[in-house]
Amino acid sequence: LTNKMLDLYRLGEVESIKRTDFDIDLLVKQVIKGSEFLNTKELKISYSLEGEHKTISGDLIYAEQAIINLIDNAIGFSHSQGEILVKIFKKGGYIVVNVIDQGVGIEDKHKILSGMLNPTRRTDEHGSVGHGLGLKLVRRIMKLHGGKFDINNNKDGKGVTATIEFPL
Repeated sequence: LTNKMLDLYRLGEVESIKRTDFDIDLLVKQVIKGSEFLNTKELKISYSLEGEHKTISGDLIYAEQAIINLIDNAIGFSHSQGEILVKIFKKGGYIVVNVIDQGVGIEDKHKILSGMLNPTRRTDEHGSVGHGLGLKLVRRIMKLHGGKFDINNNKDGKGVTATIEFPL
């Protein structure tokens, strides 16, 4: 929690990012592979890419951190033996990354997406608590990229879809 608060503070000081071109497809695959040790709930994590490989211009380290936070949240708030789907596709002038879980959902996205010092809590089936700070980091990272971030409960009432959009 302290590290995430410090990261938020540091990101608040950043006014611009140094852009390089990188393959978002490859980055997401690496993050999923690196997340395997967190997957203690026997979750099925699947991946889908629509179209050809996607190159974006941005800060690779920050983009990686945003994706790590979204997958970490999906793992943390999924039910045991559940599923997580990570989808990449092009929509308009953006490359979209959706992280879709079938977990506990989210009560009030507006609290999470609002001010940095207004953390919210979300409790999973094992009593683990989230404060929304990781999602605030994602929001700030996407703002630095000129992109978008949103999170919504799935229409079937099971879980959440977190969406980040990088401009082309």
